[in-house]
Amino acid sequence: MFSATTLEVVRRVDLASRPAGVSVSADGSEIFVGLAGAGAIAILDADTFAESRIFVGAELGTSETYQVVETAPGILYVSTGLDLADGRVARVDRGTGVITPISTTGFAEIELLADPAHRALFVGDGLQAQAPTVRKVDARNAASPLLLSSTQEPIDPTYRMSLDPAGARLYLAGGLVLATRDFSPERRITSLVSML
Repeated sequence: MFSATTLEVVRRVDLASRPAGVSVSADGSEIFVGLAGAGAIAILDADTFAESRIFVGAELGTSETYQVVETAPGILYVSTGLDLADGRVARVDRGTGVITPISTTGFAEIELLADPAHRALFVGDGLQAQAPTVRKVDARNAASPLLLSSTQEPIDPTYRMSLDPAGARLYLAGGLVLATRDFSPERRITSLVSML
């Protein structure tokens, strides 16, 4: 863990089993890590770093858990990071212990991004996608989340996405900025380095 002000290492946490994507709960009290070699989600208390695990490999059909995000208190979504195989996403209800597989995609390492304020989940195709797609899903429906919208035109790679605080804009790794209401392109951010 790094200090947000000094960028110094303040603590090291040993998570065997190839830790993958890291995210933080909306209230900042927990840290979620996909354990790509264990088929599990590691949940760390943000103050004490005490760890608990939820095993999801059986429901996902693989031990290659990749990324974990929280869409509401007690509701997690987890994706897989598979090579040369269909990726998968599942919903985890921590209160009931029910793990529900919800979708598959043709590409590995599915990127997940939660918008807890709007109970939405953004699902991006992984690194192998030639024409990546982003889908916006209503995360309130456990068994079959409602697809709210998806991109219709080829876009930038979606292996890294971020959301503005209002949930109105989605930023993609290549610099493309999309409006989340309909995924229309709003602008492109170019770095000074790329212009030199």
